[in-house]
Amino acid sequence: MMKKITGRLCLALLTLVCAAQGFAQQRDANSDQRNNPAQQQSAQPDPRAQQRQEADRAARGQAEGARQGKLSPEERQALRRQIDEAGHDIYRTRR
Repeated sequence: MMKKITGRLCLALLTLVCAAQGFAQQRDANSDQRNNPAQQQSAQPDPRAQQRQEADRAARGQAEGARQGKLSPEERQALRRQIDEAGHDIYRTRR
C-alpha cells in the first residue's frame, strides 16, 4: 500500500516538474523575442527582397500575358487540327 502511494506521488511530482519546465521554456522564448528588437527585425522580410520577388512575378506575368492574347491564324488552324484528331481518337467508329 505504501509503495503505491509513493509511486503515485513520484509520478505526480515528475509530471509537475516537466510541466513547469515546459512553461518556463515557453515564457523564456516569448520574453527573448520582446527584449531583443534586433532579432525581430531580422525576422521581418527584407523590403528589397520583396521588391525583387514582385518584379519577378511581374516579368512572368508579362510573358504569360502576351501568350494569353488572340491566336494567330496558323495557331488557330493547328489547334482545330489537334482537336479534330483528338475527336477521331476518342469517337472512333466501331465496326
